Amino acid sequence: GAFRGRGDTRTPLLASSLAAISNLILDPLLMFGPVPALRLGTGGAAAATAASQYIASAAYLFCIKRRGMLPDRTKRNKFNFDKKLAIVKEIVLANVAMLSRQLSLLLLWAFATARATRIGYAHVAAHQVALSFWLVFALVMDGPCVSAQVITNRILCSEDVNVNPQEECTGSLEEKSDVQQNAVAQTRLRYFDSFMKF
Repeated sequence: GAFRGRGDTRTPLLASSLAAISNLILDPLLMFGPVPALRLGTGGAAAATAASQYIASAAYLFCIKRRGMLPDRTKRNKFNFDKKLAIVKEIVLANVAMLSRQLSLLLLWAFATARATRIGYAHVAAHQVALSFWLVFALVMDGPCVSAQVITNRILCSEDVNVNPQEECTGSLEEKSDVQQNAVAQTRLRYFDSFMKF
C-alpha cells in the first residue's frame, strides 16, 4: 500500500516474485530434503511459505528505509491526540463503502457455500469452480483499479492545476474554483488523449 500510494507498482511486483521464487525453492527442500532432518512434509511446506513471506517483508523494509519513507524518529513531535483521531476518522469514513462491500461479499460467500454444502458434493464442487472463476476476474481487474487510483490522484494534484502547493490536495472537484475545475478537466483531456494515441 505504501508503494502503490506513491505510484510504484514495480517494487510490490519484485517483492511478490521474490516470495514466490523463494517458496518454490524452499518447498521441495523442506518437504523432501536431501537429509532426513529436512523431510518435514506438510510442516515443511508451511515453514517454506512462512520463510518466503519473511523474505518479502525484509525486501519491503529495505526498500522503505532506502527511500526514506519511514518517519524521522530523531525529531520529537508533541503527540496531538485530537489530530491523530481526526486522521483516523477521515480514513474510516473514506473506507466505509469498501468495508461494506467486502463484508457483504464475505457474507454472500458464506451463505452460498453453506447452501451448496447442504445440497450435495457436486454442488459444492460447482460452487467452488464458479467462485474460482470469479476470483480470477476480480484479481485481473485489481491492477487497472490501482492504476486508475494513482493516475487520478496525480491528475488532481498535478502542477497544471492552479492550487496552492502548501495546501493538501483534498476536497471534491465541486469544491474547487471554476479556474481549478477547468485546469483539472484540461489535464484529464490531455492525459487521456495521449493515452489513446499510445
